Amino acid sequence: MSWDVYSALSSLDPVLRHPSRFSIMTLLILSGPQTEGDIVKKLGIAWGPLTTHLKKLEESGYVEIRRFPTVKGPRTYVFVTEKGVKAYYDHLSKLDDVIQKLRKLSLNTK
Repeated sequence: MSWDVYSALSSLDPVLRHPSRFSIMTLLILSGPQTEGDIVKKLGIAWGPLTTHLKKLEESGYVEIRRFPTVKGPRTYVFVTEKGVKAYYDHLSKLDDVIQKLRKLSLNTK
């Protein structure tokens, strides 16, 4: 039975499996496009790791990064793509599957 859990875990999206990338996607889906500065402040992610995670999300086609000139200087905004929204909700569904399998496993071991 525990193999079901392992199989479900291995089916999780390798990009969204990382907690920081999952948090970034959650923020963007809930709040809409954000500047990189907003993401740093809201999630408490340091600039270096943020750049790395955004690059991975962009390479996967989950986010689009655009730079805009503003009165206060250039700002970099991060947008979720349609592919990113689909991947996010697929990932949530697979996480739910893991949770359900774990619940069944814990009930069977009591």
